[in-house]
Amino acid sequence: MESSLRDHIRLALIPGIGPRLHLQLMEFFGSATAVLAAPLSALREAPGIGPKLAASIHAAAEEIDLDSELAACAEHGIEILTPADSRFPRLLAEIPDPPPLLFLRGELREADA
Repeated sequence: MESSLRDHIRLALIPGIGPRLHLQLMEFFGSATAVLAAPLSALREAPGIGPKLAASIHAAAEEIDLDSELAACAEHGIEILTPADSRFPRLLAEIPDPPPLLFLRGELREADA
């Protein structure tokens, strides 16, 4: 799995970052990798980010065991889709504040598209 996708997943797993804030961070910094690499001072300048959440983002690399999370997903047959994935449901992508990730267990049907 490429590192930018891993960073996108890690960012989505930080408590307190929902779809709207995830999008704001991506727009402000340009990528999930840039968000996670940003110094605390830059994180505090981002809209909607206070000191506590800035500290959580800054510590995410050490506090979120991404390999363990991904292993648990694999063990339970869970795929992770982003809006860039062609299988991501089109209607879900069109709602206000769509989820940055979709944890999928099972198969998508035509009705899900």
